[in-house]
Amino acid sequence: MSELENKIIASAKELFIKNGYEDTSMSDIAALVGMNRSGIHYYYRTKEKMFQAVAGSIINEILPTVNNILDNDKMSFFEKVEHIADQYISVYKRNPDLVYFIFNELRRDSDPLINLAKSEGIFDYLDRLISLLLSEMDAGRIRKIPLQYIGCQIVSQLFFPFIAKSVITKMLLDSEESFDTFVDNWKGYVLAEIRQMLEIKQVRQ
Repeated sequence: MSELENKIIASAKELFIKNGYEDTSMSDIAALVGMNRSGIHYYYRTKEKMFQAVAGSIINEILPTVNNILDNDKMSFFEKVEHIADQYISVYKRNPDLVYFIFNELRRDSDPLINLAKSEGIFDYLDRLISLLLSEMDAGRIRKIPLQYIGCQIVSQLFFPFIAKSVITKMLLDSEESFDTFVDNWKGYVLAEIRQMLEIKQVRQ
């Protein structure tokens, strides 16, 4: 990918995340890049193609690292969960408005993101996570809980601080605590909740 194309993707990503798909035009993207609209069309014929490229770049930002974590046989299940949570939080700290973008686009029309997730390998990654959970359950190392409840619990807790960032920053943090510090500390509580939910308690004799 050329330097100019990277700049186009970065500019489109900035505007899509800030304004959403519907309120971002190809002219807006061209203006931010510093070129005319016909120049943008040379690389991406439609806004939909541009959106696919941007969303694909976001997905690819995290997938390789997560797959490496899943491939690591030296990590325990809960260590893998912690490292995956680290990766997601790192992405959202670098792109704090990304959560709004995801939820707004899913609310607007979920099909484009779902179809893109399939083509970019997200569903393969989810299948691997499901296989990991089921194998841990079958081996008796974690509790048997319906997968949809596990997924909702984890995703909602990881996403929430970024959705409520403004309220948290203005109302809940003292003057010496940054939002990034809060999120880093929050991760520890989320992991403790996940462990509490899934861990099988040993009965003392």
